[in-house]
Amino acid sequence: MSALAQIGWRAALVLTGAALLAAETIYPWEIPQATAPAAAAAPSALAPPAPRGGGDYPAIAAHPLFDPSRAPWTAPPPRPAAVPAPDGATTGPLDGYVLTGMVGSGGARTAILRGGDGKSVLLSEGDALNGWTVRRIDADGLHLESGGMTSDLGFPRAQQGAR
Repeated sequence: MSALAQIGWRAALVLTGAALLAAETIYPWEIPQATAPAAAAAPSALAPPAPRGGGDYPAIAAHPLFDPSRAPWTAPPPRPAAVPAPDGATTGPLDGYVLTGMVGSGGARTAILRGGDGKSVLLSEGDALNGWTVRRIDADGLHLESGGMTSDLGFPRAQQGAR
């Protein structure tokens, strides 16, 4: 490239820059500012719309969403009273153990219990622990049998007010 061509390109670039600077000075680019919020809206404008058609929805209250077969929560039955142990002492089924989980795979079900010592115990249907035999494991918990007596061990209930 000749020296004259290089000077021409440089001059063209300088003139283009000067033209852009002049255009910016005459017609500055402005970023539109967000408009200030209107005066505080009336409380009625912020309130949610009133429900249509009666306002109360007994079908939704009676059956929670997503599954029409679901029913509202009801309190579980009270725990069974303590049963006498074979030696005459009064104990509950598997005192000191807490049901912490259940695992089901195919037809096999296993319950996970935590003992007072913090160790976990796995029980399947037919297993025995402390003289109690697991007869059935289902969503309600363990159904136990010992010497003709039956008892259930379920998940611990949440304390009142706990979230």
